[in-house]
Amino acid sequence: MRPDLELKTPFPPDQGTMRDVFNKGYHRPPEWLDPRVILDLGCNIGLTLVDLALRFPQAFLVGAELDRSNYEVALENTENIGNIKVIHCGIATWDGGCCYEMDSAHSTNSFHIEGEGELPCLTLDTFLERYLSGQKVEYMKVDIEGMERDLFKLSSSAAWPQIVQFVSVETHY
Repeated sequence: MRPDLELKTPFPPDQGTMRDVFNKGYHRPPEWLDPRVILDLGCNIGLTLVDLALRFPQAFLVGAELDRSNYEVALENTENIGNIKVIHCGIATWDGGCCYEMDSAHSTNSFHIEGEGELPCLTLDTFLERYLSGQKVEYMKVDIEGMERDLFKLSSSAAWPQIVQFVSVETHY
């Protein structure tokens, strides 16, 4: 890791996430993949974005995070790395607003999206068009706390499967 990076992990579960990200690398693409565009859906506090930016300095990375506190920490954790953009947004099956609820049954670091609300949500197709102008994504990490099922259920009518080359999913069912 670069000595000028001071990563913040303000929430207790984030200490374990930091170990998993930097020591175990569970989120990393296969070794044969050399991505130029990386998308991190559910980027939490930006640790995966930092790790991937350091491993793939030629890549442009975009992260999406719905939780306002996590989003703000992700901005701080990525501010000294020029090839990362973090968006305050959830990925859902509709464009508009949503709300979420903490899901303590599964983890202290988990939540699920519910109905309409004031938080920004976009479909993956809209997100890709708005923030990447529809360009090809070589690697996409998906950790969107239960919306994975809906994302893939609707993929037959969506454009994103033709744009995204490789997907890694952390499931929450």
